[in-house]
Amino acid sequence: MITIKAFITKLFRYRLVSICFIVGQLIAYITIFGALQIYNSAMMKENERKDAIYNYRIIAKVSASGKDILSQANNNVSKGNILLSGKMSVTCEELNSAFRAEMLLKTSEELPYKLVSGHIPGTQQSDYGKKVVAVGRNKYKSAIDKNGKKYLTFCMEEYEIVGILGSETDYWDDKIVFHINCIGEKTLNHILNMTEYEIHIESNNCTIDELKEQYNTLYINIINADNMASVNASIDVSEGNKTISTTYAKENIKVNYIVYVFCLVNNIIISYFWIISRRKEIAVRQTFGYSKLRLIGMLVKDMTVMIITALVLFITVYLLGKGWFNEYLNVYIKLETLGELAGILIITTIISVIYPIYRVMKMQNAQAVRVD
Repeated sequence: MITIKAFITKLFRYRLVSICFIVGQLIAYITIFGALQIYNSAMMKENERKDAIYNYRIIAKVSASGKDILSQANNNVSKGNILLSGKMSVTCEELNSAFRAEMLLKTSEELPYKLVSGHIPGTQQSDYGKKVVAVGRNKYKSAIDKNGKKYLTFCMEEYEIVGILGSETDYWDDKIVFHINCIGEKTLNHILNMTEYEIHIESNNCTIDELKEQYNTLYINIINADNMASVNASIDVSEGNKTISTTYAKENIKVNYIVYVFCLVNNIIISYFWIISRRKEIAVRQTFGYSKLRLIGMLVKDMTVMIITALVLFITVYLLGKGWFNEYLNVYIKLETLGELAGILIITTIISVIYPIYRVMKMQNAQAVRVD
């Protein structure tokens, strides 16, 4: 108990400066952890997006005359997956709005979707002939409970939710996935009325030449269903335009950087007043034989103690109000972010003590005891 009291007395010997420094550090920690969380989440989301992209992809832009080119599009296509994507949208009555959706036309290999529970429509034989759908976690929140099952209404047809999409990030949270063999007549007619489609034939197992052969079969199926249809296809080898450098998370992290720089400047200013407050102490220690190197070591040690004290205080406050920090400040303390923080703390400490070290190196005893 005496040791703790002595530690607190020593720590707050220069009370105002110490309090300002620790408060500044607390703000910096909130900023650092917020920035790290945003950055890590954005990186994870970007990686999930890339993981969902097939190795080989052919995208067909189709303009149809209103005939059903979708129901028979998968005939004799034995390799790869066929997906209706692009600007296809359906209206959800529970959410009173239209949302982008995807529809599987053929599945011959593993799908990239991440599931919290359940399965993707059409991947189980029991789905065929039923109206079933897989939705992201955000959409699932609005589902209606009936007889122990969850339902959402699309295009005035009730769909049983057989799969909930989701992962560590929110990449899948707003997805809606149908299957051509598990879709209602009204929903299909709504999609057919669009007449403009983006059909993907994709694979991780086929070569691009094999995928081209499968596309040729797909093309014949489309033309057989609608000889007025126009089809333009291209091989897609890109990773998309939504890179980490252009995401909202990247823009948001700039704010955290700016606030952290502000906190760092604040620490440097406080360091100035801190060294001014200790001038006489430094002069006395020099008189008793303290070398400049020893004085610098003392200052670095004292500042490190204040930084660590602020960190311990921050972690304690975080644990007491974890839910509030997570929800409102986007601050999450994890082992990996603690490791990243260690490097940032070293940089912060070095920058914060540069001025005190400079002053000690220049300071003379007489200057130190001078009264301004």
